[in-house]
Amino acid sequence: KEADNGNGEEDEEDEEDEDEDEANLKYRPLPPAESPSWASCIRLVDGVELETLELLELSDNEAAISVCPVAFADRGGEVFLCVGVVQGLSLHPQRFKACSVHTYRIAGASLILLHKTPVEGIPLGLCDFQGRLLVG
Repeated sequence: KEADNGNGEEDEEDEEDEDEDEANLKYRPLPPAESPSWASCIRLVDGVELETLELLELSDNEAAISVCPVAFADRGGEVFLCVGVVQGLSLHPQRFKACSVHTYRIAGASLILLHKTPVEGIPLGLCDFQGRLLVG
C-alpha cells in the first residue's frame, strides 16, 4: 500500500513500517534443539604446509573445550596432545553428563588415543607444567 502525502511522495512513516515488516518476515530463528547437542573435532595440521594431517571427530555429544601439547617427564620428552572434553554440555543452566581429558600420542601424521581420564568438572584450562599436566 502506498500513501500519498499530497506532494506525490510516499509517507516516510509508511515506508519505514513496510521495511520493518519485510525484515521481520526474513528473520526466522532456528527452533531450539530438544537437548543440547555438540559436534567437535581435533585437527592435526602440518605447520609448514598448512595441510590437515588427521581429523578426528568426537562422538556421543562431546565438545572439545581445551587443548594442550604436553611433554611428560616420565616419557623422555615425547610430546602428547591432551584435550579437555565435556559430554552433554548445557550452558544455561550449566550442567553436563561427564567430563574427561583425552590423551593422544602424536605418531607422525596421526593421533592415537591412549586413554580418557575422567575429571569432576569441565576442563576449561590445560597447561604443561614441569613435565606434568595441570587441569583447571
